[in-house]
Amino acid sequence: MLYKENQEVFGNILTNYERSNETEATDKIVQLIPSRLTIKTTDKAEKAKKYILKKGDTTRKSLSATKIRKDNLLSKQDKAFINIAGLAVKKFDTLKNSSDRLQLAANKGGVGIWEFDPTTGDFVWDDTMYKLYGFTTQFTNAYFKMWINAIHPEDRERMKMEGERAFSGEQEFDSQYRVVWPDQSIHYIRAIGFVQRDAYGKALRMVGTNWDTTEIALTAQKLEKANNDLNTFFNAIDDVFFSVDMENNKVLQISNACEKLFGYKAADFLNDYFLYPNLIHPEDGNIPDDELSLLKKGKIVSNQYRIIRKDKTACWVENKMIPTLNDTGKLIRVDGIIRDITLKKNNETKLKLSEERFRRIVETAQEGIWTIDENNCTDFVNNKITDILEYASEEIIGKDFFRFINKKDRQSAVDCIKRIRNGSMENLEIRHQTKSGKSVWLSISANPILDENGGYKGALAMVTDVTHRKMNEEALKKSEASLRTIVNKTDVAYILIDDSLKTISFNKIAEELSISLDNQLLEIGKSIKKYFKTERWPFILDVIEKVKGGETVKYEEYYKCFDGSVKWHEKRWDGVTNNDNQNCGLVFSIRDITSVKLASLEREKMLSDIITRNKDLEQFTYIVSHNLRAPVANILGLTNVLTDHELEPDEITEVIKKVSASASSIDTVISDLNQIIQARRFVNERKEIIFFNGLVDSIKHSISDIIALEDVQIKCLFDEADSMFSIRNYMHSIFYNLLSNSIKYRKKGIAPVINIESHKHDDKLELRFKDNGKGMDLDNTKQIFGLYKRFDTTVEGKGMGLFMVKTQVEALGGTIEIISKAGEGAEFIIQLPY
Repeated sequence: MLYKENQEVFGNILTNYERSNETEATDKIVQLIPSRLTIKTTDKAEKAKKYILKKGDTTRKSLSATKIRKDNLLSKQDKAFINIAGLAVKKFDTLKNSSDRLQLAANKGGVGIWEFDPTTGDFVWDDTMYKLYGFTTQFTNAYFKMWINAIHPEDRERMKMEGERAFSGEQEFDSQYRVVWPDQSIHYIRAIGFVQRDAYGKALRMVGTNWDTTEIALTAQKLEKANNDLNTFFNAIDDVFFSVDMENNKVLQISNACEKLFGYKAADFLNDYFLYPNLIHPEDGNIPDDELSLLKKGKIVSNQYRIIRKDKTACWVENKMIPTLNDTGKLIRVDGIIRDITLKKNNETKLKLSEERFRRIVETAQEGIWTIDENNCTDFVNNKITDILEYASEEIIGKDFFRFINKKDRQSAVDCIKRIRNGSMENLEIRHQTKSGKSVWLSISANPILDENGGYKGALAMVTDVTHRKMNEEALKKSEASLRTIVNKTDVAYILIDDSLKTISFNKIAEELSISLDNQLLEIGKSIKKYFKTERWPFILDVIEKVKGGETVKYEEYYKCFDGSVKWHEKRWDGVTNNDNQNCGLVFSIRDITSVKLASLEREKMLSDIITRNKDLEQFTYIVSHNLRAPVANILGLTNVLTDHELEPDEITEVIKKVSASASSIDTVISDLNQIIQARRFVNERKEIIFFNGLVDSIKHSISDIIALEDVQIKCLFDEADSMFSIRNYMHSIFYNLLSNSIKYRKKGIAPVINIESHKHDDKLELRFKDNGKGMDLDNTKQIFGLYKRFDTTVEGKGMGLFMVKTQVEALGGTIEIISKAGEGAEFIIQLPY
């Protein structure tokens, strides 16, 4: 019993050894010895203690059982106790030596050892632990909060939870987390801990190790990213990558692009090895037959064939496969890539068709094609050339190009070839000699043919037979002298044009007119296209076709001069025929009809003014008969009441008020009529250039109070037309009334936004005023521009604004319309002559 009791005492000391240093452990054992001895006399106990400790550093060796047994000072029981103490110290030495070796190995391997007591919160670290957490100074004692604070904020809660689960026995403590060093650098730590428990399973402490896994973690992250990037790449591209186990007839992997190409998902191929072979088009089924035998020989195989997708459509694919053989030469694996080449195949087919079509075009072209080599020998001519020169193609090919040129023009051709050799593109007209001896004029457009290094290899020429045109030009030139005398003495501008639409001749008036209108100088030999605007050219071509068909085309056009005046011209196109009654040119004439046209327009304007004034008279008659009659009748009736009845003073006062109100109504109507008449007077005012931005700015300044009060936004876009030549008072009134109208009929609680834009349409200027106000239901709103017509009685007004706008727009020769829906704002569209 005593032996067992003593064993438990020393066992407790040894259990706590790892938390004590060497001196403390030894002292605890030695201090127990006197209290356990049966010797109670002070001298004997002290003598025994001195005997045990007399060796100093060799105290543990002094506790040898042999020496104790030889000592007669101690009883048998005391000797037994000291014998057990000696065994405990000896075990302590063994544990200490083992611990030292473990600590040395851990330090060398960068492994830190720690111990944590959950009941006391003690946290014991070795030197390596401090290094792992970046602490340059070791603290007297580590503590739990210091460890938690060193952990990366994103990992703290997880580590707390894992520690709690380890102590509760739910899981082992084996984790990896990040720590933040004092210099803010981040390191990865691997931690493993073992929980020691008592006989009842209560957690006494956790002992564990830490080591730095930063390099491993970062490498793993890079590998994972690289793997993800590679998978993303494979799955992002349209090509299908696959691997097949040839021993077990199993698809190992296939990229997600298979669904886009075949219509089947990757899982379909992984589960069915024979799915892909069954997709091959029946007509192409024999193409892959030799693939397996070639793969078994270790050869890379590539084939092109059609497959049938899941949706039953066909597409072309290219399948390239790389075999893997084992040490015995057996085929064990195939890796490959399948790509959609449908577009390529279609393009090849189109190219083939295009080449065939091009050959047919070349052979049947109405324009000749002639190529020569670097020695000026012909290497190709199409059928048109043979038709022109009356030679068969074999009589031209291989022959010198110059032998077919008229001797008089041969030097010009030689000079032209020299320039082509230097990289020039040439256009010339020269005579050639036919097989029958006739001279033909050919228009040649030639380009050099260069090799890949830029060396001259020959020339390509597009050839047109212009003999007929040359003859026509001669005919036109013969008539030019006689015509020139006539046309220079007339007041009509004439321009003579050949059948290739180049200017041959013109009179002085035409020259002066071109400069004054377009600031362009007429030039002989130049295409007339340059004298017409691009958008006008299709119309001119249509006119020319009609003239060539035998028609005479006339039309009128007007031009704005720099001073703002307008010129009207009558333009006429006539055909010119040769002796064979074939069209060989055109005569374009221009006659000034401004005075006649203005007189006609003035008559039309006068008639329009008469009609407008007649309508105004009808309107005034209506106003007088309706808007004046009622208040006049009221005044007459009230006057009779005053003269025919005896009234009380209060009644007289009331009648006078009503008479005054009726008179005020009459005055308002007369004032409105006067305003309308005054507006009509401005129509004869002098016109001037009006810039829209300046006009809007002046109106904004005049109504600045209401703009600021209601937070009105006025947005202008006058890029297409920023000004116009018109009457300032009219334009100011139009802009003012439309802006005021948009502000007046704004939505409650919403800041008004008004957009004003200008657009050009041929000879019209379009102005658009759009707002975000109340809008209106136009189906139930008639006569929106009528006098005294009001459709929203919640806002004060007389119904004059829009009437005045319409009156002034029409006085300027324009029109106005409105687009609107209830609750969606309104847009006013004005079109004016421009």
